[in-house]
Amino acid sequence: MSRHQGQLQRQRPPRLPTRVINVQEAASPNVNLHSLGGASEYGQYLTLSYCWGRNQPLVALKRNLKDLKNGIAVTVLPQTIQDAVQTTRDLGYQYLWVDALCIIQDDEEDVKREIGAMGDIYRNSTATILAATSRSVGEGYLKSSRKHRPFITLSVQLPNGKTGEVRIGHPCQFAHFGWHLDPLAQRGWTLQESLLARRILYYGPYELLFHCQTLGYRRLFPSYIIYPENEQPSSRALFHSQDRTASWSELVRQYTFRNLTYSEDRPRAISGIVATLEGLWNDKCVFGAWASRFVEQMTWFNVAGFRPSLRKSNRAPSWSWLSIDGHVAIHCISILRSDCVVTADLIQVAEGAKLTLICRVTPEHNWPSLEPNLFSIYWDIDNTDDSRGMPYFYLYLGVEARLSPEKWYHAFALTVVQVEAHVFRRIGLIIVQSADMKVVRHLEERLHGPQHITLV
Repeated sequence: MSRHQGQLQRQRPPRLPTRVINVQEAASPNVNLHSLGGASEYGQYLTLSYCWGRNQPLVALKRNLKDLKNGIAVTVLPQTIQDAVQTTRDLGYQYLWVDALCIIQDDEEDVKREIGAMGDIYRNSTATILAATSRSVGEGYLKSSRKHRPFITLSVQLPNGKTGEVRIGHPCQFAHFGWHLDPLAQRGWTLQESLLARRILYYGPYELLFHCQTLGYRRLFPSYIIYPENEQPSSRALFHSQDRTASWSELVRQYTFRNLTYSEDRPRAISGIVATLEGLWNDKCVFGAWASRFVEQMTWFNVAGFRPSLRKSNRAPSWSWLSIDGHVAIHCISILRSDCVVTADLIQVAEGAKLTLICRVTPEHNWPSLEPNLFSIYWDIDNTDDSRGMPYFYLYLGVEARLSPEKWYHAFALTVVQVEAHVFRRIGLIIVQSADMKVVRHLEERLHGPQHITLV
């Protein structure tokens, strides 16, 4: 940590967020909300990543903003925020950013603006405090209830005649790191908070760990906890992986297994990661699919047993996994041959335009009969009332070959229903798999010719 302190002192401090908590002197009974008021101020600050829980007893509102600026007793703050104030003071920093108090929760414009800036807020902070074990803001994180077996301290005579100490402890070994079981890892918003942070103070169930993007995880105190290799909680490989398709698929899987209090936050709670990757990858993400691999990334599906009952059509189009609340995975594929061509300007699609394609759409009755072991179908939602009685069509995406260890061919198609002439809505995904390419060729021979359609 001292090595990083020196580096930080040589770096120019970042621009402060719109509002930060001024934690005052260590002995001060109060803190206050410091607002920039449109001016540019620079300084180092910490951020807090934590679980709100069902109730957040103290938030910034229009009516109490003046009181928060004038000052508030530390003892009035929920315990997790009290602990974060203590941590900030102990490390010698003046400012702390906490979403509940630094975003005006009943001001729609402020919420929209500050959520849009959260990627920069976490990326520019000196360090992010991860209150990993607290299920709610009232629990705190400095007093962990779970402890591993203690050390025994023995005095020993050293060769130079001085007396030293040896600590002996029983190794506490875990089959897995278990970070994904922490309450914090169940919350949707905290994925990008931890991924974007340059440095992390991880307050886990058994010990405190420090993480930075260059050194990885480091213990701050002696410990006999043994973790399997590569099992420590780091997803930094996302930003440096050569296999972007696999990285994005894994991120979507992790993200959609987490919970959001408000389902409409599903696109927003990952927007900071998306903005970062768009710059790193020089690519455009359109409703959760990357422009450079757009057709391949339409092969998302609901993980078995986790299908939602409703589609949120006001949130995203049907072809996007952002339109549903279920647990999602994306097939990591590279299509060898496809007649599906996106004709729309994807930048305009991202701004609300419809997705237009040239593709082969075939009625269900023209689809060849297949043995049950040759295909899998995944429905997007459980409740199909909005498409019951409507004829199904299959929108063919293409075929890929995999070696696993034998060569298998997989053909992918979206299951769609027609809502008006040449306009379709996605309701599922079908995959045909066979070791015999003739099965796929027979399927393709039955498909209708390419046509211009719109997918909504």
